Amino acid sequence: MYRILLNALMDELSESGLSQLPSDFYINVQAYLHSLKDKLESASDIDAKLIEAEAKLASEIVSTIVALRLRKILKHLLSGNSGPPPNLLDVELEAFEKIYAAVEDFLALAEKFASLEKGVLAKKILVRFIREVPAFVGADLKTYGPFKPEDVANIPLINAEALVRRKMVEILG
Repeated sequence: MYRILLNALMDELSESGLSQLPSDFYINVQAYLHSLKDKLESASDIDAKLIEAEAKLASEIVSTIVALRLRKILKHLLSGNSGPPPNLLDVELEAFEKIYAAVEDFLALAEKFASLEKGVLAKKILVRFIREVPAFVGADLKTYGPFKPEDVANIPLINAEALVRRKMVEILG
């Protein structure tokens, strides 16, 4: 399995897109690392040191493979692609979907800010703070806060919407 990890790392380093990995790659890696742990329990001192070194190197290789794959997934998304990249493993698909949704939310927020007129940025709304909120610079570039629970303030609507999503304020009117 160690050789398989090395080959997977070399493939990931040499390809611009995601390399082709077996569909059960992560399951096999997990089983391999567990087997090393099991061997460690019954190993002599010298063997134990070798097994520990192998486990450490294997873990570092897997971490590097995961980091490389994540960079490639992000690059794929930031290049404007909406679907998953080729060779994405099923276990990686869930993470891809979450990252994709987060990027879409961010881009929608950026678009919202870019399309807002000055008057809309200045629109304020009355809110009650549910939790402590440190001072912040509002969309109108004025400083607000800090606030304690039960404080009431008139803040820019855009900031109020963001604080509502984070369950830090409730809108009063």
